[in-house]
Amino acid sequence: LTKVRESLVAGQTEQAYREFAAKKEKKDDLLYLIERGYLAHEAGYYDSSNIAFDAAELRADELYTKSISGEIASLITSDNTLPYRGYAHELMLIHYYRAFNYIMLGQRESALVEARKANQRLTELQDAKAGKSTYKNDAFMQYFTAMLYDSEGEHNDATVAYRDAYRGYREYADLYGTRTPPALAGDLLGALNRIGAADEAGVLLERFPELES
Repeated sequence: LTKVRESLVAGQTEQAYREFAAKKEKKDDLLYLIERGYLAHEAGYYDSSNIAFDAAELRADELYTKSISGEIASLITSDNTLPYRGYAHELMLIHYYRAFNYIMLGQRESALVEARKANQRLTELQDAKAGKSTYKNDAFMQYFTAMLYDSEGEHNDATVAYRDAYRGYREYADLYGTRTPPALAGDLLGALNRIGAADEAGVLLERFPELES
């Protein structure tokens, strides 16, 4: 993969994709499928990217279904018997890039479907009681889907996603000292006003009085 990396670093995304695609296909390798989808997206081959991400999602679902029996077997043999089935944040990239691909293809309704799938997955992660993963929210993905909903007039869905994005970025700031996107509070305020959530909008204005028009 050295040539692929070199082409990416040089900004030669189409060349990187062609070099990667020329290698032997690994249809059962989840990381291979995600990487192929990503490189196709970067090269502007949005249909090809979606095909790869579709295959990645199907493979991830298949691996999840088989995981229980595989984990039992690994207790007897070795963890190396388990195929890699991806971390939650890696699988979330499937929804992000596929939604982005649909936007670039002018298929806005399909992009909205992908956004809803991403939000549903994040809701499931937040509700999960078991597991050690700390990946329970994805502020960037919530913000991305919120803007997509907003652009399509889906104001209720947009507000929910803006709220989750705002909460997520505030948690990141507390934990890691990262900066919340400057426009997010204003976007949330606009969404709250559009759905008539005056009380919640007022609380937000108390925190950000500069947003008062």
